[in-house]
Amino acid sequence: MTYFFIDLALHALVSLGILLLLLRAIERNRSRKTKRGVYFFLPVVLSVLLLLQAAFFTIPRMVDTVYVVKSNYMTIQGEAEQVSFLKNTVQINGHTYYLNPFLYKPENGDILKISYTPYSRYAAEIVPASID
Repeated sequence: MTYFFIDLALHALVSLGILLLLLRAIERNRSRKTKRGVYFFLPVVLSVLLLLQAAFFTIPRMVDTVYVVKSNYMTIQGEAEQVSFLKNTVQINGHTYYLNPFLYKPENGDILKISYTPYSRYAAEIVPASID
């Protein structure tokens, strides 16, 4: 559970940093301090980046805090199709699940039982399972 909240805090800080850069770029445009024409479009690029960061990472984790605090998880069982290099994501049945790489390190082809949150797909519990 601690890993989830640290991950949430880091994603919130990244979103806040992008927001601060966006506000600074807007202020530079408004005060006409932008020297090159390319930098004039920086607020548009930062806005898109902020929306993507918030939509894919920050907001789903914030919504899932209720599920983590109440320990209310969904469960799936399947074969690990792909495990990331850092062992922090695993793909099962075409869905990617984010997990704490310090607890359990699955390998490709392992049969796993995962308890996860519904929106960010954070794996709260991951255990090896047998084929039924």
